[in-house]
Amino acid sequence: MIVFLEDNQIISGFFYKLFNAHQLNFKHFLTMPACEEYLLENNPQTHLIVMNTVMDNQDMLSATMYLKRKYKVSVPIIAYADNDIVAHSVRAKQAGIFQFFALPALPYDIITAIQEGITDTQTQNIILHNPAESEDNNALSVDGHIIVNKGIGEVVGQYINKYFKSHDELHPPNGLYDRILSEIEPYIIRETLKFTDGNRIRAAELLGINRNTLRKKMSCYNINNIAEILITH
Repeated sequence: MIVFLEDNQIISGFFYKLFNAHQLNFKHFLTMPACEEYLLENNPQTHLIVMNTVMDNQDMLSATMYLKRKYKVSVPIIAYADNDIVAHSVRAKQAGIFQFFALPALPYDIITAIQEGITDTQTQNIILHNPAESEDNNALSVDGHIIVNKGIGEVVGQYINKYFKSHDELHPPNGLYDRILSEIEPYIIRETLKFTDGNRIRAAELLGINRNTLRKKMSCYNINNIAEILITH
């Protein structure tokens, strides 16, 4: 399910046509309070948030960071803007937005971003919500959920397979190798730092890279607050 936040009627109409043309399920909200109420009840069913960076003079980038903290929303967020593009782009990057684009944008580029976001959620959340529906013999039950017990290579392979299928006969954007690495590397680094309780020297040894390389990668992926990483341990 896509959560769509937009209070402009013209922009909303454009996205309605886009979502319906590609048979995407979505819930449209005109205000943040209405979105909060929905997420309180349906957070696990949400796969993606698509939103304008400003609604009713409210800074939506700050608002969505609030949602992430309060409701533990971890799904990708796609943001767009139709003015002050450079400023919004910088702030979106600082806020960790999955994808940012300027309106008007090509429908193909928007749908590609949405499909990548949904696939990213499906790949990371490998917990199947209904254990009774799982017939995977290579699975592990934890707290009443079924967690697919597959190797990283197989999960990535399935991700790429779905990614190519989502484009039908269209050629996807170039740079797939770097995009996948940039999605996987931050998780490897964060989890290793958690395991070593923030010890960068030990983390670099476990990763098989030198400390300078680790430092550069942490800076590249904005992984600098060790205390914040350890809180989620």
